[in-house]
Parts: sequence; structure tokens; C-alpha cells
Amino acid sequence: MIATTTNKSLPISITRFNCTNMDFQRFYDKYLNHSEKERDPYNVSINLLPFITNVSTSKFDGTCGLKGITGEFFRDLRGTDTSIGDYVRDAEAKVVNELKSKDVSLSTIERFKDIMKDLMSSDNQFVPIEASFLQYYSLDTKENGKVSKYGAGQRRIATYLSSMVLDKSVYDGITTPSNLLSQVIKNALDSVEQPAKEKKDSYYILPFIRKQFEEDLKWFLSKDDYVIIKYIDLFLYFYVCYSVAQTIMSLDACNKVTKDLEQPESCYFVLADEPASEKRYAVTHGWSSRFKSRFIEKMYGRMQAVDILNTIAKECEDEIVGLYPNLLQRFSSVPFVDNEEMCFNVLEYYNKEKSEILKNRDSETNRGHIGEDFDCTVSSYEEFFKKLESLCMKLQSQTYQSKFSSQIVDLFKIRLLQQRRGRGHAVLVLDEEMLPFLIALFTRERRTKLKDLYSKFAEYGIYFDMKTKEMLAQQLQKMNVLERKSDSGEAQYATVIL
Repeated sequence: MIATTTNKSLPISITRFNCTNMDFQRFYDKYLNHSEKERDPYNVSINLLPFITNVSTSKFDGTCGLKGITGEFFRDLRGTDTSIGDYVRDAEAKVVNELKSKDVSLSTIERFKDIMKDLMSSDNQFVPIEASFLQYYSLDTKENGKVSKYGAGQRRIATYLSSMVLDKSVYDGITTPSNLLSQVIKNALDSVEQPAKEKKDSYYILPFIRKQFEEDLKWFLSKDDYVIIKYIDLFLYFYVCYSVAQTIMSLDACNKVTKDLEQPESCYFVLADEPASEKRYAVTHGWSSRFKSRFIEKMYGRMQAVDILNTIAKECEDEIVGLYPNLLQRFSSVPFVDNEEMCFNVLEYYNKEKSEILKNRDSETNRGHIGEDFDCTVSSYEEFFKKLESLCMKLQSQTYQSKFSSQIVDLFKIRLLQQRRGRGHAVLVLDEEMLPFLIALFTRERRTKLKDLYSKFAEYGIYFDMKTKEMLAQQLQKMNVLERKSDSGEAQYATVIL
């Protein structure tokens, strides 16, 4: 074994383990070669989830609403920072100044103000008059006007969503105001020169989710303005939950090293008003089984393991290799025997250095396993991945135990996760607003056989057991969007128009 040096420099004997696509030096510099005992990086090379460890500076739940995410998402696409937090200050005043600069009479300006207020303000809160104004929704703020911790949480989720879009021009179709009134207002709002929007770190998005999102967004933004304004919050909320859930299920070195990342993992849902016993698939194959607390409580360690592997394997500073199947493909380009000692040293150094860091933290003093022996020998890249993940979870700080899991739960509880009383089961649900919206989105508002509708949901990882399918059909009948079976036993069809 190679002992840890006291000056934090990389021993000369290790430098030979800089094989093609494998860089121990980069790993050592990024994770171990530092003097800050509190430093514990996890997103050096790949950002996976829109959450951070300090919930006092960034938080998102049902308290702050979804509109801030919508506004910031469209501002990200357009590269602008203009928003309307206070209607009078950020909208009305700008329009008045713009009209005055064009020598418009005061009486005309006053009439314009009245019309504008009727259309765009409700209790001094901004209301978009058409889809091109969605970008002006502001982030949640404190009393002093600065972005609050909820606004910071909204911003992170908006950045996560904008990371799904490669073609930023997808928004161009709704940026032009549809009438003269809107054009005057929009010109005034955009007339004040804004500094270039700060470039943000992007997040890794699973390829099949990126493809679905871009296709669905393009279709959705082709709808009438009133449809876009009514449902855009639902659209973005569904996708952030969908992507977060699928990414979480992919962060498992024991089961996902060779897993195909081209299609979603399955999760069973029930309707929001439907009971769910412990034997229902929504419990045995839903949230309680796929996202059990002990799994997401170690999310920091799981993300750190993937981040370390990306740091070792990337060929250039800006490259993102990806998740376990992508990493295995990259690592396997070099025979394992050529990197066996490097893999050993990554585990050995991380174990020693991270244990020392934790020993110096007051919050970790009661952990008896810190510094215990860890078998760092591996015989394959797959085993190396599994042991690194195990080590990162084992040495995850106790202070992170609930921080990531609580943020994940808070996000889903807004409208996709419910706690069933009595048995303590958490189940994924679709309520009376989300269900018809997703049907319309998945079917593109086309008349669809019920059995084909379930296949459409499965393309997004959403499954139902027989009881839920029966209740879903009843629900659609109540909504008058399901054609009843005829006497001849013809198939049932659902048609939902937004």
C-alpha cells in the first residue's frame, strides 16, 4: 500500500498511472490535494441534480410556487435577465418612461396605464397577457428585493430544465408580440440595456429525456397562447420530476453499470384520490421501493462517485463522460490490467484522506467506522465502480444524510407524491389536473385507444396496475373524454384537448 504523504503532493511513483483517458493526477488535485478540511466536492466534472447541501441558501418546495421557474427558464433560453417583481416599478414605470420619450400626451399615457393595469396586474402582481410575456415572471424574493432561498431554488431548477434544451431557438416562435399594445409594452420592458446573462453550469440530462423534452416542448409551444400560459407550469414541473427520478434510479453502481440508458425505468402510479394498500404496485414497485429513504439519503455519496469517475476519465476539461454505462465504455478502452494499480490507489487515497477530513469534524466524532480498513483490491472496472460508490457512501458526511433526500421529497410532494395515512406509504400520484394534461401531451390531443394510452405513459416510465386502470377509465368517463364501449365490444378511446 502507498502511504498518504503529509504535504499533500502526489508521490512520483503514482504519475505513471496517467494512461489514455485515465488521470489519477486530476483526481488527486480535485479531491484530495487541498488544505480546506471542510471541502468535500461532488460536482467537479458533472452536475447531476438541481440540489445543494446548504438548504438555508437554496430551497424549493410548494411554498414558493412554480411561476418563478417558468420565467427563469425562458430567460435562460433568451439570454436575458429582465423580470417583473414589482408591477409598478418593473413594468408600469418603464412603459411610462418609454411613452414619454416618444412625446406621447399625458392623457394618452394615463389611459394606457389604466388599460395596461387591467390586463397585466392583479393585486400588484404581474399577469402575462400572452405567451411572449412568460419570461417576465420573477423569482421569489425577500423583502429587500433580493432573491430568497426559494428564488435560488427556483433558479437551480430552471437551469436544470434549460439544460435539456440544445436548440435555444425553440422559444423563438412565441417571442413576437401579437398586437400593437403588447408590442409597445414589450419594447419598453426590453428597452433598458441589461448586462449579458451570467453563464450557468449546465446539468447532465439523460439522452432519452432530452429528446422527449425538446420534442414535447416544440409541440407544446405551438399551441394557442392561453393554453401555453395555463399549462406551462405543469409541463416544466412534470419534466423536472421525471428527469430527477430517472437520474436517481441510474445512480446505482451495483445494478446500473451495464444498464441501457436509452429508455426510462418503470415506476407505478395511482390516482390522487385512490387508496393504496401495501400490496399495491404503487407501493411495491413505486416510490417506496424505488426511492426508499436509505437510497436517497446516500445521494451525495452516489453523485460524488460518478463525479470522481468522470474526473478521472474525461479527455478535456469541459468534457462530460456520463453515467456508469458511459463510464464503463470509456474505461474499457484501456485494458484493466494496465489500470489496476491506479484503481487501487484511487480507493486507497480517497479512504485515507476522506477519513482524516471527517475525523477533524465535530459533527462526525461519533462515527466509529471512520478510518476502518477497506479492501481496495479490485479485479475489474465494474468492481472498481462498485467499491468507489460504496466508499463514497460510507464516508458521506452525516450532515448530508437528510439534506438531499428532503429536497427531493419536497419537490415531488408539490403534486406528484402523497403520503398514505395509516401504513406510512408514500406513493406517486396523478391528480385531476396533471392526468388530463399528460394524456393530451403524450397523445398530441389525438383520439387514442385506451390500451395504447397506457403504452404512451410507459414511454415516460409511468405504469398503472389493473385497479388504477379501472379507476382511470372511470375518471375519464366523468370528464366526458372517454368513448364508452359499444354493444359489439369495440375498443375504448380517449380524447383530451387542452
